[in-house]
Amino acid sequence: MKTTELPRWASGFVLPVLNLLSALLVAALVIHLLGESPVESLQILVNSAVINPEGLSYTLFYASTFVFTGLAVSIAMKAGLFNIGAEGQMYLGGLGLTLAMLAFDASLSAWLLIPLAIVASALFGAAWAFLPGYLQARRGSHVVVTTIMFNFIAAGLMNFIIVKYMIPEGDQNPASRVFSDAAAIPQLSTWLPFFGENTPLNLAFILALVALVVYWVAVSRSSWGYKLQATGLNAHAAHYAGVRISRTIIVAMLISGDELDPRLDPLPEPELPGRRRLHRHRDRADGPPASGRHPAVVGAVRRADPGRLRPVAGKAEHPARDLHFHPGPDHPVLRRHGKHVWTGAAETDQRHSS
Repeated sequence: MKTTELPRWASGFVLPVLNLLSALLVAALVIHLLGESPVESLQILVNSAVINPEGLSYTLFYASTFVFTGLAVSIAMKAGLFNIGAEGQMYLGGLGLTLAMLAFDASLSAWLLIPLAIVASALFGAAWAFLPGYLQARRGSHVVVTTIMFNFIAAGLMNFIIVKYMIPEGDQNPASRVFSDAAAIPQLSTWLPFFGENTPLNLAFILALVALVVYWVAVSRSSWGYKLQATGLNAHAAHYAGVRISRTIIVAMLISGDELDPRLDPLPEPELPGRRRLHRHRDRADGPPASGRHPAVVGAVRRADPGRLRPVAGKAEHPARDLHFHPGPDHPVLRRHGKHVWTGAAETDQRHSS
């Protein structure tokens, strides 16, 4: 560990707690300036969002979106990419999901329809993330710029497709038809009455927890995760170790694009949590709403670590954190924790390493 790095217990626990306390302090100051009681306001916030079972259900329901899209941004961060395009990828994922639903919701059972819709959503999102990843890997176009542009392109494309092709005949509402009942993911309140009746929390939250575990295993306990982290921490060292930088960047963006929320309302309406259709966002037609930019914030605050959203037993290993490249007099050398791990030679142009 470098002397400038914080211990894991500090970066993993102390800093998030300090961030939360800082946010609460600023909020309390604003509330006090407005003439209200900060303590009473905090009590209302905690009671409504956490202690009240129905409020907790809504909190977890909306948190599932940020878990999926936060992981999507995080896995790109591991490769040194700041994927601001989760919003546009979520739009296109919603389009793929909708097309699958409209085509098969009348003929397939829920057990086949829902996995098919999730796969379709993942493929459309990954396809939308492919081009920015390719441009970054092969042409050096900055992924932040291209993904921001793709967000607005996706918003315009979605508006056009919905208004032009998906509105049922005679309907003035800019939305597709409502999906059949087979499209509904089972609600957790069916098995856990504690959350109350008709609350929106469903099995997507369980899938989000599973995705956290899969992400952690893939990134921290696999050779592919080692290559991914090595690329993000030191692309030159990773290249000399034999990692194909271009391929790693493109694959990371593909996974980042398809690791999205499988809920069956890609643009949910809070007042109608059971509504299942694709609709044009009502707030603005010239660009996407700000909600899709939140995942980038979530991924950054969590420092691209799934441990920020789950209990951690013991110390997680980050195999590429202390990977350093030493040119050497004759051959390049890789060292980790001061120990020799590789010696060899490779081409110097990493852009053509794939």
